[in-house]
Amino acid sequence: MAEKKAKETASNTKLPESPETVTDADAATAFAVIEKVPVYADFDGNKPTMDIKTCISASITIHINNTSNINLATLLKLNGKHKILVSFKIAKTGQVTNVTVTGSQPNLEQEAIRTIGRLPDMKPGMQRGKPVGVIYGLPVIFMVK
Repeated sequence: MAEKKAKETASNTKLPESPETVTDADAATAFAVIEKVPVYADFDGNKPTMDIKTCISASITIHINNTSNINLATLLKLNGKHKILVSFKIAKTGQVTNVTVTGSQPNLEQEAIRTIGRLPDMKPGMQRGKPVGVIYGLPVIFMVK
């Protein structure tokens, strides 16, 4: 079994493990606890926060499905299910930064980084009326049948 490694693309800054408070300009808040989640620039925000969280999560999933090379695992002659854990920050400017991945297949990790890096800029998340960075994480699964 290949050793799992975390890889970073944007900087060597580690993401906070428990971002419950916002105290300075570089602080980040977890997606699960943010008051107003980051949204795409053209998103209509007239919905309850939970609906917006569900909607933006679904939009990110659709982006991944539409942008990633779904044949890559097959081209690499891999079999079965390959899960890549992805974490990134939507900065207070709305840009995706600090993409990190953990998985057992380097080529799939690079594809996950490429795909997340192509997310469009967003309206930043808001906490206590101020724009903040928001940490978001999800698994990206490549399935070969």
